[in-house]
Amino acid sequence: MADNSEKVLENRVRRMADRQGYRLLKSRRRDPRAYDFGGYMIVDVQTGGAVYGSNPMPYSLSLQDALEWLEDDGRIKK
Repeated sequence: MADNSEKVLENRVRRMADRQGYRLLKSRRRDPRAYDFGGYMIVDVQTGGAVYGSNPMPYSLSLQDALEWLEDDGRIKK
């Protein structure tokens, strides 16, 4: 189970995404050996399409990656 501080951060990132018209999705995989276990992806609420975290594979973001992307108003850092 995730510790309390991680859950608080996840909820904060979810609220940030909602305010910007996105949704933060977390992988539902339960197998810790799965490539997308514990990963995140950001999708556009209107289109349902992935906008970040689906390349090279779905749910490839960490929570910190999602936070940084949302803080930068959805611009991918090079």
